[in-house]
Amino acid sequence: MHSTDVFFPWSGSRVGSITIENIIKQIKSSPANLEWTQSVTGFKLGFIRHPEYELFSNNSPHWANGVTCADCHMPQMIENGQQLSDHRIMSPLKGTMSACAGCHSESPQQLRENVIRIQDTTMVTYLKTGYQTAADAKLFEMANKARAAGKQIDNGLYAQARENYEQAFYRIVFVGAENSTGFHNPKEAMRVLDDAARYAMNAEVQLRQLLAKAGERVPEHVDLELSKYTTNRGSKKLPFRPEHEIKSPELK
Repeated sequence: MHSTDVFFPWSGSRVGSITIENIIKQIKSSPANLEWTQSVTGFKLGFIRHPEYELFSNNSPHWANGVTCADCHMPQMIENGQQLSDHRIMSPLKGTMSACAGCHSESPQQLRENVIRIQDTTMVTYLKTGYQTAADAKLFEMANKARAAGKQIDNGLYAQARENYEQAFYRIVFVGAENSTGFHNPKEAMRVLDDAARYAMNAEVQLRQLLAKAGERVPEHVDLELSKYTTNRGSKKLPFRPEHEIKSPELK
């Protein structure tokens, strides 16, 4: 009756304030939390999975007003003359937005447009910052190849760039793994992404400096070579079954 192989990186936080800063601090506190090796950089990293509660509970507008997960995702409905909670547990966007009507006076269309606007704004920043962080990873790849070729790499700059890269990486993963595309807590999601962009930019500056010192020519625009990594993002510690080997039983 104890959790097995599950790590909750909440130490140093409190209910209503589980911050990405403390989550990252806990992940980086022990090598045991670094569960996979990223192929492009060679770095051992952790991962963040479905942090809906962490983002939502961090002083979001709905959390502050006492709204629960069930209020939005299991709204009341009438079935055969009885009032029930909807057990389909889906996004209000897939329904009539009826869950919102209890608190909001706007029309369903206005509410839907507001949600989509928040998600679009979040996604634009997420993608832009994600590409910047990916470009940093490619610069690390260049630095690693230069070192392997006998070039002198500034270890101090390398360490600083790695720290900045990992800070950006975990923030990107946090927002990407959270399934509301920022809506659960728009202000906090944008704060996390803005900080990620700042860390990613610092890493790029440091990487370009160390590569220039090593005599490497760095292109202004880094080719991410995305197709090279879509099937090889890294290796995990634990054995796992590839998706193509997992077969669901056919429904008769």
